[in-house]
This record gives sequence, C-alpha cells and structure tokens, in this order.
Amino acid sequence: DLASDNYFQNPDAYYKDTIKASVDRKKLEQLFSKYRDQQENDKITVDGVMKFLEDLNLSPESILVLIIAWKCKAAVQCEFSKDEFTMGFVELGADSIEKLKTKLPTLELEIKDQNKFKDFYHFT
Repeated sequence: DLASDNYFQNPDAYYKDTIKASVDRKKLEQLFSKYRDQQENDKITVDGVMKFLEDLNLSPESILVLIIAWKCKAAVQCEFSKDEFTMGFVELGADSIEKLKTKLPTLELEIKDQNKFKDFYHFT
C-alpha cells in the first residue's frame, strides 16, 4: 500500500527520466536557433520570445508564459539563455512546438500542487 501510495502521489519520480531521454537534442538546437537573437547567438531575446509565444498561440499575458519561464528557470524576464531554454524543454519532455503545445494543459495543473506553487511563486 505504501509503495502504491508513493507512486500515485509522486508520479514524476517514476517517469521523468524516460521523458528526458525521449527529447531529441538536435531538434532542440534547431528550435533554439529559430528564436535566438542574431547579435547575441546564445540568447533568445524579446523578439524571439514574442515569435515563440506566437508559434505557441499564447498571449504574453497568459499565466502559461510565466510557467514556461519558471520551468526554464529563466533568470531574466523576456529572455532565455541557450542553457535555460534547452534544460527547460528537457524538463518539459518536449523538443518541438507541437510537443510543447500538448503539454500546455497540464502545466497549469502543476502549480495546483502546494509545493510547486510555492516554488513558482518565489520564481515570479
């Protein structure tokens, strides 16, 4: 009983590595390149972020934008470093806009968890 309770209360602990392994890093590199700043090659700046949000069909005011930034551990508002973008997508188990779109409905549910909400709140 204890083992099954733990499984259902912490499902991430049991499938997260599988998700991370399924991310194609080459596709992530191409995705980052699509949005990166032309002058600062190791960053996605405001223009790239706006294009990224447009491709996701998200309004800049959407809470999902903050959740994505939180998942990427973005240090600067409206900007992603290459590492932040890559690690965030690995964390999300996505290597394309299409895959990320399928994850969006569950992202908002994630912050309903009290511990994750605290982390999210401190991030924002």
